[in-house]
Amino acid sequence: MHEHDCDQLGKQFITALNSCPICLARLDVGPVFPSSVADYVKRIKAANKLTVTFDYESGVFTDVDDGEFLLIRKTLDGGGSIVLPRAARFESRKDFYELYQDYYHCNNFNAGDVQVIEPCRVEPLLDGWKLQSMGTLEVVNDQPRPKKQENAHIERNIVVQEQRRGYMPVEKQETPTRTCSDCGALVETRYAFCWKCGNPMTSHSRNATRAIETIGPSREIVFDYEDATVEHKVSRSQPLFSSLAPELREASRSGMLRMIGIGIVVAAFLLIPLGLLVLIRSASNSTPATVPQNATSQSRTEGVAPGTKEKANGTGDSIPQVSQLPRDEEDELRRLRAERLNIAASDRPRLIQSILGLEKRYPNDYRFPYERAKLAINQQDKMSHEEAFSALSLAAEKAIKSERAEEMLDGLETDKTTDFHKLSHGHREWTQIVDALKGNDVTLLARNSQF
Repeated sequence: MHEHDCDQLGKQFITALNSCPICLARLDVGPVFPSSVADYVKRIKAANKLTVTFDYESGVFTDVDDGEFLLIRKTLDGGGSIVLPRAARFESRKDFYELYQDYYHCNNFNAGDVQVIEPCRVEPLLDGWKLQSMGTLEVVNDQPRPKKQENAHIERNIVVQEQRRGYMPVEKQETPTRTCSDCGALVETRYAFCWKCGNPMTSHSRNATRAIETIGPSREIVFDYEDATVEHKVSRSQPLFSSLAPELREASRSGMLRMIGIGIVVAAFLLIPLGLLVLIRSASNSTPATVPQNATSQSRTEGVAPGTKEKANGTGDSIPQVSQLPRDEEDELRRLRAERLNIAASDRPRLIQSILGLEKRYPNDYRFPYERAKLAINQQDKMSHEEAFSALSLAAEKAIKSERAEEMLDGLETDKTTDFHKLSHGHREWTQIVDALKGNDVTLLARNSQF
């Protein structure tokens, strides 16, 4: 019986056939390396696959539900158990460095599908699987597919047939135009009037316009039933386009002025709140600095002896005293986090000593030992997790006593995939700290006091 996951059918089934009747894939031949992780895992039975992670404390691979590796218990070549990356694709080089650099060699780190050249070999023990030899993998880069030229042969045949028939493409003739003497617009010769200003373009239309304009007021005799004559004045007629052109110009000019006015009003509405915000911030920044300085100068004035004060008033000489305000906890924490992100490996001990001094200065704030735990993790030293767990336990104790356990618990949930990645997998101390924060129970942290 063969277990097969058919891509075309989109189903997984078990069959006694040696090949799939849908996709025609061979089922009697097992996968071999080199092979992509997705293709190899798809052709392995589910009972032969197991998700594992590496326990740094015991130094073996252990069985977990959300492990980063897939353990193949038995391979077809008889080479024993192997460990494959669970990720079938790398989005960046960070995916390789954080999870697989200690177990696999890789030369290129671009985004693409993961292909295993040689798998990582392990041997079974009583409490897990021990690493026997490292593997080799490569990342297949994503390449854009070339566009299909579907109708290229059809267009080629049409060109050949047109050449045989003597087909010559007809050049498109340009329509003759002329310039209006009034507004300067280009108007085609087939139009008698300018489309923009209504000015006549031909001599015939000019003569007709002049003839209409030179016609004087005429008198029209209208006979009524009483044989009375009534004089009616005929109004002077004007060309239609000539009468509409000034109105169009005035309308366009008024529309432009209206748009400019709207833009000025909108800019004023945007600049007024911005100016108020700047003034409020400047006032709020200057007020706290002035009040402590006045209080300090007042206290120093009260502490001076009467004789000294009279002497200073008599001579008129005064020395300005400037008091430097200490930074609060938030400023120290921001400075510490910014320095931690850009610190070199050789400066870590110095920064840790600085954090210890801040912990004495602010004994009730859990965030300083929390940041020290991030610095204590050393990628080269596998025993550095003891110092990190000691700092985390101290931070958890302070968070529980200051009723900020939920805040620290949210921070652990966010940092367990980044800074505390190696601490959150395969260590019971991590579980004890999380349980203590969830239950607000400091006694659960006593088990970690030895670290």
